Amino acid sequence: MQKAIQFYNKALEYDKTNFLAHYNMAIAYENLDVKKAVGHWKKTIEILESGNNPEQKKLLPEIKIHLQQLEKKY
Repeated sequence: MQKAIQFYNKALEYDKTNFLAHYNMAIAYENLDVKKAVGHWKKTIEILESGNNPEQKKLLPEIKIHLQQLEKKY
C-alpha cells in the first residue's frame, strides 16, 4: 500500500483534480489512516460533483454511502 500511496501522491503533484488518484488513495488509506482516507473520499466526491462526465458521476451515490459508513467507524 505504501508504494501505491507514493505513486498516487506523485500523480496528484501533477493534477490535484485527478479523481482516480484520490479514489485510489482513499482505498489505500482505509487500512492505514482512516482520517486521510476520509479526506480523499471527500475530495473524490467534490471533483466528481463539479465535473461534466456523467459516467463518472454515476459513482457518486455508492461513494457517498461508503464514506458515511466509514465516518461512522471513525
